[in-house]
Amino acid sequence: MGAHEINNTAGKLNPTPAGASLAVMPNPFRSDLQMIVSLSENSNTSLSIYNMLGAKVADVAEENIPAGSQTYTFDASALPPGMYLCRMVVNCGGKTELVVKRVVKD
Repeated sequence: MGAHEINNTAGKLNPTPAGASLAVMPNPFRSDLQMIVSLSENSNTSLSIYNMLGAKVADVAEENIPAGSQTYTFDASALPPGMYLCRMVVNCGGKTELVVKRVVKD
Protein backbone atom coordinates (compact mmCIF):
# COMPACT_ATOMS: atom_id res chain seq x y z
CA MET A 1 0.00 0.00 0.00
CA GLY A 2 1.46 3.41 -0.96
CA ALA A 3 1.23 6.80 0.72
CA HIS A 4 -2.27 7.97 1.57
CA GLU A 5 -4.02 11.14 2.54
CA ILE A 6 -6.69 10.94 5.22
CA ASN A 7 -9.68 13.11 4.43
CA ASN A 8 -10.13 14.82 7.80
CA THR A 9 -13.88 15.33 7.48
CA ALA A 10 -14.94 11.93 6.17
CA GLY A 11 -12.15 9.72 7.54
CA LYS A 12 -11.69 8.08 4.11
CA LEU A 13 -8.37 7.17 2.54
CA ASN A 14 -7.52 8.89 -0.74
CA PRO A 15 -4.31 8.78 -2.83
CA THR A 16 -1.83 11.45 -1.70
CA PRO A 17 -1.65 14.43 -4.07
CA ALA A 18 1.58 14.57 -6.08
CA GLY A 19 2.62 17.84 -4.40
CA ALA A 20 3.60 16.37 -1.02
CA SER A 21 5.02 13.10 0.27
CA LEU A 22 6.36 11.78 3.56
CA ALA A 23 8.72 8.85 4.03
CA VAL A 24 9.69 7.55 7.48
CA MET A 25 12.57 5.22 8.27
CA PRO A 26 13.58 2.91 9.70
CA ASN A 27 10.33 1.16 10.46
CA PRO A 28 10.35 -0.39 13.00
CA PHE A 29 12.70 1.99 14.83
CA ARG A 30 14.46 2.05 18.21
CA SER A 31 15.75 5.56 18.86
CA ASP A 32 16.12 7.91 15.88
CA LEU A 33 13.33 8.22 13.34
CA GLN A 34 14.00 10.00 10.06
CA MET A 35 11.13 11.84 8.39
CA ILE A 36 11.79 12.76 4.76
CA VAL A 37 9.49 15.48 3.43
CA SER A 38 9.22 16.07 -0.32
CA LEU A 39 7.31 19.10 -1.58
CA SER A 40 6.69 20.42 -5.08
CA GLU A 41 6.67 24.03 -3.82
CA ASN A 42 7.51 26.04 -0.69
CA SER A 43 4.85 25.27 1.92
CA ASN A 44 3.99 25.95 5.55
CA THR A 45 4.33 22.48 7.01
CA SER A 46 4.00 20.82 10.39
CA LEU A 47 5.37 17.41 11.38
CA SER A 48 4.09 15.74 14.55
CA ILE A 49 4.14 12.33 16.25
CA TYR A 50 0.97 10.89 17.84
CA ASN A 51 0.37 7.79 19.91
CA MET A 52 -2.46 5.42 19.03
CA LEU A 53 -4.75 7.10 21.57
CA GLY A 54 -4.57 10.27 19.47
CA ALA A 55 -2.38 12.23 21.89
CA LYS A 56 0.42 14.32 20.38
CA VAL A 57 3.72 13.13 21.84
CA ALA A 58 6.08 15.40 19.88
CA ASP A 59 6.29 18.33 17.49
CA VAL A 60 9.11 17.64 15.03
CA ALA A 61 8.83 20.78 12.86
CA GLU A 62 6.49 23.65 12.14
CA GLU A 63 7.95 25.92 9.48
CA ASN A 64 7.96 27.05 5.88
CA ILE A 65 9.73 24.18 4.12
CA PRO A 66 11.29 24.86 0.71
CA ALA A 67 10.45 22.81 -2.38
CA GLY A 68 12.45 19.60 -2.72
CA SER A 69 13.37 17.02 -0.09
CA GLN A 70 14.23 17.80 3.53
CA THR A 71 15.14 15.26 6.22
CA TYR A 72 14.18 15.69 9.88
CA THR A 73 15.55 13.38 12.59
CA PHE A 74 13.44 12.79 15.69
CA ASP A 75 15.04 11.35 18.84
CA ALA A 76 12.40 8.87 19.98
CA SER A 77 14.50 7.22 22.69
CA ALA A 78 12.16 8.53 25.43
CA LEU A 79 9.06 6.99 23.83
CA PRO A 80 7.88 3.59 25.06
CA PRO A 81 7.64 0.73 22.55
CA GLY A 82 4.43 0.76 20.52
CA MET A 83 2.73 2.04 17.41
CA TYR A 84 2.81 5.74 16.47
CA LEU A 85 1.53 7.99 13.70
CA CYS A 86 3.75 10.50 11.90
CA ARG A 87 1.49 13.32 10.75
CA MET A 88 2.40 15.94 8.15
CA VAL A 89 0.11 18.87 7.38
CA VAL A 90 1.01 20.99 4.34
CA ASN A 91 -0.66 24.37 3.72
CA CYS A 92 0.04 25.83 0.30
CA GLY A 93 -1.95 28.02 -2.03
CA GLY A 94 -5.06 27.93 0.15
CA LYS A 95 -5.08 24.11 0.05
CA THR A 96 -4.32 21.80 2.98
CA GLU A 97 -2.92 18.29 2.55
CA LEU A 98 -2.72 15.76 5.37
CA VAL A 99 -0.38 12.77 5.15
CA VAL A 100 -0.19 10.13 7.90
CA LYS A 101 2.30 7.24 8.19
CA ARG A 102 2.20 4.47 10.79
CA VAL A 103 5.48 3.44 12.49
CA VAL A 104 6.41 0.92 15.17
CA LYS A 105 8.93 1.41 17.95
CA ASP A 106 10.69 -1.74 19.17
